[in-house]
Amino acid sequence: MTGITPELLIRLACTTLTEDVLGHEADAAKYPVLMIANALAIAERQMTMQDAVDEQLAAQMRVWLAGQGAGDGHDVSEALRLLADRVRAGAFDHDRDFTGQLMALLQAELAIFNPKFSPQA
Repeated sequence: MTGITPELLIRLACTTLTEDVLGHEADAAKYPVLMIANALAIAERQMTMQDAVDEQLAAQMRVWLAGQGAGDGHDVSEALRLLADRVRAGAFDHDRDFTGQLMALLQAELAIFNPKFSPQA
């Protein structure tokens, strides 16, 4: 193994775009270059962080659904649907722990897709 990972390649491409290419391009190219660099940065964060966020979400959904008597053995999409149904029905309206846990999951996703607005950044 060479130690060259997809994450490293993306980071190098992003750095090259923002530091080398952007510095030498006309103003007309500035927006597309920054957009490409942002897309690469998001892809890198997804590659390094998304599995942990997904595992955190799955574990938390199991806890929430078990607490609502929904049992276990649901696939992720079914569990999300069941959880959404419970939220719409008001099952968690006065559950401050649920609200805090949901916010933590949303902030973990935000750290991937828009870290400027994430308290984790």
